[in-house]
Amino acid sequence: MKTVFKMSMFWLGTLLLVTGAWAAEEWQSITDPVKVFEEGYVQVVGVSEEGQSRFKAMRAATVVAQRDLLEILEGLRLYGETTVRDGMLQSDNIRTSVEGMVRGAMKCGEKYHDSRGYAEVCMRVHIRGKGGMYDVILPLIQEQKLMPKDTSYYRPKLIPKVVTETAPAPTQREGGTPPVKPPGRRPLRSGRP
Repeated sequence: MKTVFKMSMFWLGTLLLVTGAWAAEEWQSITDPVKVFEEGYVQVVGVSEEGQSRFKAMRAATVVAQRDLLEILEGLRLYGETTVRDGMLQSDNIRTSVEGMVRGAMKCGEKYHDSRGYAEVCMRVHIRGKGGMYDVILPLIQEQKLMPKDTSYYRPKLIPKVVTETAPAPTQREGGTPPVKPPGRRPLRSGRP
């Protein structure tokens, strides 16, 4: 009976350690082009503001992650206005905007922290494979006829042309001397005996 109790406690402790390590996993944003190419996906982590209910915090973190993905994929427009008066900076206004559509993004994890009332959402867009960016972009490129034109100048034939004509025999060389006959060959006769 003691061995059964010890074994069950061992497995329970192992289970708690494994789930605790899994829950403590930290996500990282993967946006560096080299790292994206190695991993095969773009990954961002959206974090909401503190002091929100679970639903609001999760929704805010999801929207932040989607915006971050869109900034990476589409680019960011930056508008700035600086006012200088009498050689002194009076005001500096900067606005950013991003507009577009995110397709193929999926959640790779989400956490809600009860103690402080904020959420983290990990989102990922795969580059390769089914549902990846190539599957989304390629039909748009083909539909709008954005494929590069075939500009190859050399186009080999599949079946080479066989030349059956014989070249005429040279009659005289450039220097004025007659051509040398190869030894052991008889000259061709033209139908006369």
